[in-house]
Amino acid sequence: MKHRPVLAVGLVLWSLLIGAGLQGCLSGEEPPTKPVRFELRLADASMFPGAVQATVEGSGETVYLSPEVVLTNAHVRRSGVQKTYSGDYGVELTLTEEGGEKLARLTRENLYKRVAILLDGRLVMAPRIQTEIPGGVALIEGDFTKEKAGEIARGIQAGQ
Repeated sequence: MKHRPVLAVGLVLWSLLIGAGLQGCLSGEEPPTKPVRFELRLADASMFPGAVQATVEGSGETVYLSPEVVLTNAHVRRSGVQKTYSGDYGVELTLTEEGGEKLARLTRENLYKRVAILLDGRLVMAPRIQTEIPGGVALIEGDFTKEKAGEIARGIQAGQ
């Protein structure tokens, strides 16, 4: 008879622990996301002083990265999934005031040059700058599923 109160308390604590662990899942919240280190750098197809050689994932193309990191997670105020005009999914970045100014200056001063987008040190793309990007909002477009774009967006947000 002396063991029943202990057992009852144990069952109540077990129920509370299980309930607390499942609460996030049952409420529809996203599971915790591994932070993703985001970097934006200038890039070129030719070697230049101080450049670091890198390979674009998926294409095998070799480019040379500037050692200077222009934007990082610290410059991102918010990130999320955005459907693109082509119907694919991308990662929309809303930048801080400083980040928006840096991106506008980078794109204005480097038209038709390449910019490298790195996630966790991996070069995921190196597109050509086609126009100045003012306003502090940018869209990273790629061959992303909605789930993958969401994973990247949450990772960038978590990396702040």
